[in-house]
Amino acid sequence: QLLTLFRRWHPEPAEVIERYRRARQERGEPSDNRSIGLVAAGDVNFRVPSMALAGWHAARAATFAYRFDWASPLYNGLIGAAHVLEVPFVFGTYDHPTVSAYTGYDAAPERVAALSDEVASAWVRFANNGDPGWTRYDAVQRTTRVFDAAPRIVSDPESVERACWDPTALPR
Repeated sequence: QLLTLFRRWHPEPAEVIERYRRARQERGEPSDNRSIGLVAAGDVNFRVPSMALAGWHAARAATFAYRFDWASPLYNGLIGAAHVLEVPFVFGTYDHPTVSAYTGYDAAPERVAALSDEVASAWVRFANNGDPGWTRYDAVQRTTRVFDAAPRIVSDPESVERACWDPTALPR
C-alpha cells in the first residue's frame, strides 16, 4: 500500500521510501509504513510547498519560518501535531475546556503554559517589529524555529526527506 501511495507522488517510490525510513531511523523516529506514509503526505501537501514559498519570499523580503511540532495527546497521540493546534497556544486559550484535552493542558499544564508563552511572545515580537526573535529564513540555510517540548532553532529540518521532492512537480 505504501508503494502504491508513493507511486502517485514520485517516479522512484521505493528509493524515496527507503530514504525516509533511514532518515527517520537515524533520528530515532518511527519508521513503520504508517508513519512514513503520514509524514510523506504532510511533506507533499504542506511542508515542501511551504518551504518553497518561504524560499521564494525570502529572496524578496524578510521571511521567518516556524514549525509547531507539539503533539496532541488526544486519542493516545494519534493525531500528533495536527493542523491549527498552535492557535490556542498563540492566543493563550490552551486551557479552555473545549481545547484543553487537544492541547495537552489536562495532562501537562506547566509545559503547555510555558510553550504558549514562547509561541505567543514570538508572534507579538513579529507583530510589533517584524522579527519574531530568530534568524531569517533563506533558501540555503532554511532556518526554522521548532516549537515543541524542547523548542529550538534548526537549519533545514528533515533535509533528507525534503531533498526527495521537487516542489514544482508535486501532485496538485
